[in-house]
Amino acid sequence: MVHAREFEIELGYLTLERGAGETTYITPSIVLNYGPLDTLELVAEFDLQNPRDEAWAVADPGVFLKAQLKRGVLQDEPGLSIALEVGALLLANNDDEEYVGG
Repeated sequence: MVHAREFEIELGYLTLERGAGETTYITPSIVLNYGPLDTLELVAEFDLQNPRDEAWAVADPGVFLKAQLKRGVLQDEPGLSIALEVGALLLANNDDEEYVGG
């Protein structure tokens, strides 16, 4: 969890996908976290893809809300840490996607 009024950026690995004779470059997954409260976190995540000879496109976007229900070992305190995360996967700007998750 990010502390109140803090912003965090997480970057994943650069990925290359090869299929049907073409290579797609996928930037590290990007996760943006903002903590409006010490026990609440807003999360937005997405990838950027670049199929060969095509423009960059947003892939797998999602927005989530994470709530910390109980502090514990992950916060350097005794006991179990419990959190709840809910969110939505959004439509990307890919022409072949017509519905969420497609």
